[in-house]
Amino acid sequence: MRITDQFRDKGTMVYEFKGCGQRISLRMSERLHATPPEWELAVVVKQTPPLPILTAVAITRDEALAGLARAWQRTPGLSPLDWTTIRDALAAVRAI
Repeated sequence: MRITDQFRDKGTMVYEFKGCGQRISLRMSERLHATPPEWELAVVVKQTPPLPILTAVAITRDEALAGLARAWQRTPGLSPLDWTTIRDALAAVRAI
């Protein structure tokens, strides 16, 4: 998996990934009204028919990503993703 694009969308940072025959979008946004502030991450699989959007919320972006990886692994019917590579790619662009 590698980042193919990154952009802002209404206060949310979006990272597009491609690899292993899959395309996903990872959306990262800060929940400002939470105390303490939290990060919400959502993953969208780009395919037809669309798969459910998975989300995770945590105090840090790294913890939210780990929660998202756990949710992905627990959801039946989803192809495996290399979450370590995804984390490394996000760290390389200073997203986590």
